[in-house]
Amino acid sequence: MFDQYLVYRPDWIRQWERGEDDHWQAELWRRLVASNAVHRVQLHAQLLTALQTAQVGHRGLPARVSLIGIPTMPPLYLEVFARLAGTCPFPFSPCCDT
Repeated sequence: MFDQYLVYRPDWIRQWERGEDDHWQAELWRRLVASNAVHRVQLHAQLLTALQTAQVGHRGLPARVSLIGIPTMPPLYLEVFARLAGTCPFPFSPCCDT
């Protein structure tokens, strides 16, 4: 369940780590990460910070990213692609180049 929370409910994970909830899942999560384990929500925050200052061609970022045939995407990943789109010189387009 925690893996799904990391992807679909990162807001819960952040609240739990700030100690805002005291139910059993929040307490168990705090115990699991007490060993300073790096998890997906932390990596997500680091990536968004890096993308905020990144430029095209800098640190290996591509000039363009294409997503094909994805009917749904968790908000965590959607946020990464939205931020990445801001670094690409081409506007986002739902269609392909011909």
